[in-house]
Amino acid sequence: TMPDQGKDNLQQYEALKNSLLKNTSISGVCTSNFIPGKDDMGRRPIAVDGSPGQEQKFVYSGTFDYDFLPTMNIAIHSGRNFSHAFPGDTSAIVVNEALVRAFNLKEPLGDKVRFGGKGNPKFFVIVGVVSDFHQSSLYTPIEPQMYLLRPGIKLFVKVAKDIPEAIKHVEQTWGDFFKDSPFAYRFIDDELQDGYKGDQVRGKIFFLLSLLTIFIAFLGLFGLA
Repeated sequence: TMPDQGKDNLQQYEALKNSLLKNTSISGVCTSNFIPGKDDMGRRPIAVDGSPGQEQKFVYSGTFDYDFLPTMNIAIHSGRNFSHAFPGDTSAIVVNEALVRAFNLKEPLGDKVRFGGKGNPKFFVIVGVVSDFHQSSLYTPIEPQMYLLRPGIKLFVKVAKDIPEAIKHVEQTWGDFFKDSPFAYRFIDDELQDGYKGDQVRGKIFFLLSLLTIFIAFLGLFGLA
């Protein structure tokens, strides 16, 4: 998590990203305000002009930067990702397939999304639809989600090779930019595993019970013999 640099956040992040990418072991850098699969996205009511009746629904709302989708290997279903080639993307929005289904949108690209009811004069235009991915655990159905173009404080670094070398470079670069903030990191797969510790414990218990059952069965067969 990057420290808050106030109005200098964006410039600081761009410089940090460029420095990180100088290392050939790092293939991608991005930010967001959530971690996919961790159920840490907020929810807010929205209305979509293209939906029948423009009724309000609560949807998950997140923010990420230009590089988030390719770094996370999240596919674009239709439309496009946020792009530097479109300065107006600060008023654009990307949604997932579940949101398109929830609002029964026939042609979602170009539809206007409004926070709250249809009376809100400020709107965001849908420019892309991403393939569905779980915003929380696999036990939870995929919910409607929307994403705004904003730099987040959660920094993601994608390592292509030589993990120890990449971590060393990230730590050194972090120290150059944030001398007063301690460096700490976690792998995303470790973050996601935390949500399934109960399943792992139950799996070990069932395995031991299975071994005990097999052992008792063999004792019975030995007694019969």
